Amino acid sequence: MRHHGYSEKIIRILDNMYKDTFSTVRVDGELTEWFETIVGVLQGCVLSPNLFNMFLEIVIAIALHGTGSGAVIHGVMLSDLRFADDIALLAEKEKGCRNWLQTSQRSATR
Repeated sequence: MRHHGYSEKIIRILDNMYKDTFSTVRVDGELTEWFETIVGVLQGCVLSPNLFNMFLEIVIAIALHGTGSGAVIHGVMLSDLRFADDIALLAEKEKGCRNWLQTSQRSATR
């Protein structure tokens, strides 16, 4: 988040909100042992959809950085379409698709 310009105050608030959180699961009406929550967003938290979108925006920015790929639709360059956890990357030519695939693979191995 720091790399993408989010304020230190927001980062500290989110860090404190997620620090030392624990969860349990209800199975057949009984609760399991409590366990530390180390990944994901807090269930039922009103911020969770926004946090998911912020994370996804960062991932897409890293994956598509410098590719220049996309498709012009009604005069607007679109590089991707997103709905929930589905993402479609766009390019007008096959070469553009190869370009963002290769860039994404390099980003993933860093």
